[in-house]
Amino acid sequence: MSGRDYQRADFHPDDHDTTQLLEQWRAELFGAAGELTDMLARSEAAGQGSGRD
Repeated sequence: MSGRDYQRADFHPDDHDTTQLLEQWRAELFGAAGELTDMLARSEAAGQGSGRD
């Protein structure tokens, strides 16, 4: 995606397939060694849950 796409009057994020990008960030943030995995586990252990039920 180029900056020009983003500036189009009719731009919508769904105009581009972001599946690979989402998978990459999901693994980096929430995977086994993800940056937010510990934080998520602590909040679930404290009974706060993830809100994804």
